[in-house]
Amino acid sequence: MSFDQLMQHATDIGNKAFEEGLGELMGTQSPTLVAQEQPKLINRCYGEVPQLFQPFSQIPDPASYTPAIESLKRALGRLCTGQDTRDPISTNGSNYYANPVLDKLSASGDYIESWTGKAAMEFKANFIDPFPSVARNQFLLISALKAGLEAEQAMWEAARKDIDQIAENTLKALDCMDDCSPKEWAVTFTAAAAITGILLTIPTLGTSAVAAISISTVGAAAWVAAALPPSPPTLNITGDHTNAVLDSMHAAVDKASQVISETEQRIAKAMDSILDAIHSHRDYFVAPRPSLAGATKQNITRPEYMGYSD
Repeated sequence: MSFDQLMQHATDIGNKAFEEGLGELMGTQSPTLVAQEQPKLINRCYGEVPQLFQPFSQIPDPASYTPAIESLKRALGRLCTGQDTRDPISTNGSNYYANPVLDKLSASGDYIESWTGKAAMEFKANFIDPFPSVARNQFLLISALKAGLEAEQAMWEAARKDIDQIAENTLKALDCMDDCSPKEWAVTFTAAAAITGILLTIPTLGTSAVAAISISTVGAAAWVAAALPPSPPTLNITGDHTNAVLDSMHAAVDKASQVISETEQRIAKAMDSILDAIHSHRDYFVAPRPSLAGATKQNITRPEYMGYSD
């Protein structure tokens, strides 16, 4: 089966369930009772079944995340200082060439070393010296954001497979109700195992005595080194009559919704952790605005700016 045909699968389930259910009624009930129960069967097969699957037909296309992920990969390339060119989270994330443009800022310290102005000295201490660490932390931050998008992408890809598996197994169960031996078809909710937790350590700036901070984030389990994703939950679709099969299908669809919701919450919590880290330790990720930025041609040599060269 294919996810793109999900609603056609729902129609097929409704048609098959109505055919089997009506046969059960006519074989066991009086015509009067059949007439009373038939509207309920119609509503369940042609109302409830499509309504259960319809929200899943609208879930995001995993491919829609690719442009944003590729954009963050380009950002990683621009922020790579050469300290460690490897994506620290993603095993499929490649290595990045060090950006030589970033080396130029550290070298610029030589130009202002002999200047006496307050802003000149602060520029080196507050901006040039910690710049490699700030750039590295931004690299780590972008890798965490990319991993979050990859986790979201993996979750939706798994969710599509899960709901398609539910539809396929429901049709199998309806086809096999008349078999002598009972059968059941397991549905594995892989969306729950599509992501895994990651603890990313953000180092301190230079010789700062402040302890390194940690960000609890997530990534796509298949792409995270040494990841041990949790065992995904499973449910069986089975039954010896139509309503029993539809009941087990309903339970499986509800479970799929629950798994998606819980996985989304894990991803959201991880993204909140990243945001909290930025708000709490802004100086780890954003260099302070140099006082020299406020200098003009007329006042650049004042003591509060560059001063004079020795």
